[in-house]
Amino acid sequence: MPDASLPTRPAIASEAEPAANRRTVHPLVRLDYPVRVIAYLFASLAIASIFEARPPGTTTWVALAIWTFVWPHAAYLIARRSARSKQVEMANLAFDTGMMGLWSALCGLDLLLTIVLFTAINTANLSTGGMPGSLRGLAAYLVGALLGVAIVGFEFHQS
Repeated sequence: MPDASLPTRPAIASEAEPAANRRTVHPLVRLDYPVRVIAYLFASLAIASIFEARPPGTTTWVALAIWTFVWPHAAYLIARRSARSKQVEMANLAFDTGMMGLWSALCGLDLLLTIVLFTAINTANLSTGGMPGSLRGLAAYLVGALLGVAIVGFEFHQS
C-alpha cells in the first residue's frame, strides 16, 4: 500500500501539465506530412524529366533538391511547433501551391506537367478548404507561375 504522505506522480509526464498549457497539433499537420514527402518526390521526378530535356543551371537543380528533400520536413516542423498548427499548415499548403506554379513556369509551362502539378496540388486545396480553398490555390499557383515567368521569361512547351 502506498504511503499517503508521499506525493503521487502522474504516470505520464504530460498529465502534469494543465490542459490549457498543452499545445495540440491539428490532425491535418500529421496527415499532410507523409503525403508531402511522397508527393514532392514524384513531383521532382516529373520536373527533373523536363529539365533533362531542357537543362537549367546548377542553381535550379540545387533549389529543386532543397525543395524536395528539405521543405517537406521543415513545413512539418514549422506547423507542429506552432500554437496555431492548422493555420500554419494551411499557409504551408499555399506556399506549396505557389511553388508548384513556380516550377511549372521554370519548366517552360510544359502543358502536361502544368496540368499534373496544378491538378494534384489543387485537389489538396479543395479537400482542405472547399471551393474557397481551391480558388485561393488557383491564385497562389498563378502568383508562383508569374514569378517563374519573371525569372525565366515566358515559354510554352507541349509534352
